[in-house]
Amino acid sequence: MRLTATAVLLLTNALSSSVLAQPQTDRKSAWQQLLLLVDKDLHKLEDNDLETVNGFANTVVSKREETQGQWLNGGNVRLRFVWKLMKPKPRIILFDSPTGFSLPGQHVHYVYFFDEAGNPLGSSKFSSGWRMMTTGVKLVRNQEDYLVQIDSWGGGSFAFNPSLRQFYVLQRDRAVLVRLEGMKSLAINSYGCDYPGVGPPIPTRTAHQWMAALSSKDRVEVLQTLMWLAGHRLDLEALKSEQEDEDNLRKRYPEDQKLPTKLERCSGAIDEATVFAQIKAQSDLYEKLRALSNSKDTWVREAAELALAELDKDPSRVREVR
Repeated sequence: MRLTATAVLLLTNALSSSVLAQPQTDRKSAWQQLLLLVDKDLHKLEDNDLETVNGFANTVVSKREETQGQWLNGGNVRLRFVWKLMKPKPRIILFDSPTGFSLPGQHVHYVYFFDEAGNPLGSSKFSSGWRMMTTGVKLVRNQEDYLVQIDSWGGGSFAFNPSLRQFYVLQRDRAVLVRLEGMKSLAINSYGCDYPGVGPPIPTRTAHQWMAALSSKDRVEVLQTLMWLAGHRLDLEALKSEQEDEDNLRKRYPEDQKLPTKLERCSGAIDEATVFAQIKAQSDLYEKLRALSNSKDTWVREAAELALAELDKDPSRVREVR
């Protein structure tokens, strides 16, 4: 199945226009060609046409070519969607996804935000999960938010999850992960290390700032905070113990000196564990979570219930990754 007849006609006109006869398309012209493809599923383009569209995106997005060829991240990426969002102000979104998938590996997606004139507003880069293959992407609405819904399935026993449905709110200049659904219930993210968590990096905040976010009037802030509170992470004691074990292995096997330890590979793990320990010690944390667990907002209520359940478990549990 290919693009609709109207979309094919638009694209054909774009490909045959005089501007494409030039060795290089200027940025303004490339932007106009991309606007012709708003709300079209570019997965359905023929390969040659997709390469042409990809060239338009390379012209519009600075350093976009640097996303190519990273095979553990899905190989080359291609422009998959051009979306126009009308609220709170008109914006154009370019959504990139990889063309391949390998095990072990992941799909890393790129979202670029522009105003209507093509001026860049910001961008987000995120993984949809280690050993998770993307099976579907679409733009959806939830209350007043525009979200990207990504469906994926896990490859092998060491996949992040057997099946995931992920929701990213498209704010003015960035994407924010607000919900992970597994096959039968909400799924839990991983924090404190870039690998193998899902979604863009979370904000760097103090315990006080995270607590304030729980009381925010911004629904996205609340959902992001609840997901963070429910997440997997190693506590300080476990991190230090693991570092000691890895240091001892280095002494025994000098040939492995070049292999980075967890703390070398994940420089923010100590800070993450420290802030999480501080927020667990807040006297009003559970009171706020219980109040949110009675929310009329289904997503907020379910996320708060999950956070309460997970905070009662051993925080030192860790997922083995291969």
